[in-house]
Amino acid sequence: MKDENQPDNSEKESRRFALVLVFVVIIGASVIFFILQYRQAKEAIKGLEESSEKVSPTSSSRPADTSSSRKLRVPSAGGRVFGDRPDRQQRRGTKGEVQFFKKNFFKTSSQKFRPANGSEYEEVLDYRAVSADLSERFNPRDIVATKFRRIFVKEVEAQGLASEAIVRNTRTGRLGVVTGALIVRFQSISDFNERLDLKPVGFDEQRAFAGIKTAIWVSEGSASIASLSARSSELSSSPLIKDVKLEVLEHDQVAK
Repeated sequence: MKDENQPDNSEKESRRFALVLVFVVIIGASVIFFILQYRQAKEAIKGLEESSEKVSPTSSSRPADTSSSRKLRVPSAGGRVFGDRPDRQQRRGTKGEVQFFKKNFFKTSSQKFRPANGSEYEEVLDYRAVSADLSERFNPRDIVATKFRRIFVKEVEAQGLASEAIVRNTRTGRLGVVTGALIVRFQSISDFNERLDLKPVGFDEQRAFAGIKTAIWVSEGSASIASLSARSSELSSSPLIKDVKLEVLEHDQVAK
């Protein structure tokens, strides 16, 4: 006769299965917990590394030849030197213009000039703007920037070619080009009709607008900012002329 106090084999098996299941659940939960902890720790380390990189840039972002870069940053008696650390005004320029100053070392003239547009500019020394149509004449490595359908190259590379001065807006940090054009507005239509008698030697009339009594005279050669400013002052002193503006392209309104 079967003993009633003896547990049934099926009951023993069910208890054993329940214990094994509980053990497996505990082991699985522990594994998942450690995996989550590992991922959190890894993400925290990555975040610390990224924040440290922002605070202290790596040496790879600096010029390889530190000795030569220090020499180039030393200001000369003629003006300021811009290197791979743009100041606050340079950061106000466009991204491309900031990169223009970061990748190269440029001096700007200590003398400021103010055309009739109300802005103040300083000339970028040792570089000139040349028509982009002549880009095939230059090694691509010698072209440091492109703007207003012009390329910016070293002045020595532009010798013998029609070139224009490069300037920098002292307030915004934007780069501009002095086109060599004088925008002359006359007092009356009769004065406008006599304009060719006042046109300076070495200038061609590009366009004339009788309705607004205005003519655009462009220098035939690569005129300097000083000579253009002097010519503008001479014309402004004439009683027949209302005002003269020296054209500076600053806002990129045409395709590059």
